[in-house]
Amino acid sequence: MNQRTLTPYEINHLRKHGFPLPLDSIGEQPVEYITGHAEFYGLDFLVNPSVLIPRLESEKIVHLAVNYINRQNIPHPVAADIGTGSGCLGLSVAAYLIKQNTPYTIYLSDTSVPALNLAKENAGRVLRSPENLFFQESNLLENYPHIKFDIILANLPYIPS
Repeated sequence: MNQRTLTPYEINHLRKHGFPLPLDSIGEQPVEYITGHAEFYGLDFLVNPSVLIPRLESEKIVHLAVNYINRQNIPHPVAADIGTGSGCLGLSVAAYLIKQNTPYTIYLSDTSVPALNLAKENAGRVLRSPENLFFQESNLLENYPHIKFDIILANLPYIPS
C-alpha cells in the first residue's frame, strides 16, 4: 500500500493541532477531519464529516458581503446563510460586524440537523456574543420568515456534471 505524502499545509495543520508526525494511518481523509478544525476568514471552525470543509475560495463570499454592507451603509444588516454547514459564511460575517460594532440579524439554515448543531457550536466558539443568530432546519428558503434580507449567503454543495 502506498503511503500518502503530506503537503506542507497538511503537515503544518496537523502540528498546529497537536498531532504527532508521521501518522501511520492517515489514509486519504482530509487533515481537517482528522483534527476537527478548519481555518476560515481568520477564525477556527470545528468541522466533521457532517459538513464540507470550508474552502479558502469561499472567503470571497464573505468579502463581497461585508463590502456590500459597507457600501450600502446598512445600519443593521439582516442576512440569510442558506446551507450553512459549519456556519463559516454567516458566522464570519457576524464576526466582522461585531468588530465594527454593527448590530445584525443572521438566519443560518441547513437540511442537516448535525450540521446545524455544529454551526451552533461554532457560533459559541468564534463569536464573543452569539446573539441575533437564528438556526433553523430548512431546505433553501422553505422555512424562512417572510422578511426582507439585505444579504443572502450560500455556497451550496454541488455535484459536477
